[in-house]
Amino acid sequence: MGNHEKYGQQLSVTQWERPIPNTKEQVIAFTSSPLVKGCSPKQAVVIANKLGENAIEIINDEGESALTGIKGIGKKRSKKIVESIRSSFEVQKIVSSLLTYGITANFSMKAYKEFGSSTLEIIKKNPYNLIQVDKNIFLKTQN
Repeated sequence: MGNHEKYGQQLSVTQWERPIPNTKEQVIAFTSSPLVKGCSPKQAVVIANKLGENAIEIINDEGESALTGIKGIGKKRSKKIVESIRSSFEVQKIVSSLLTYGITANFSMKAYKEFGSSTLEIIKKNPYNLIQVDKNIFLKTQN
């Protein structure tokens, strides 16, 4: 618990994790959510029925080939779905890793937008790269 001077007592997050959906219902809810681009509620049901309760892990591991043969999901759409799923869990890993260094979730997201999937590698190699994130935020607000 922390105390904010304006808002009073606040919860302090030291670790955050989004569990991987592991039931058909969870897979449907996740893949039909706004987090997964290119997947309609109908397609979410078809994906869950075809790939089962481990659908998210299968898609994460196998990529677009996991979605091959599913009616209504072509190459473009499968690419969007795979990228959305991978990005969602990639961001989670980055945020939880950086929280241990006292870097907020909000700032971790900004770093992710700056460095993409290489965020952890870039920051661990040279923490001063975080200055680049702040500098770019400052420059964007000035334009």
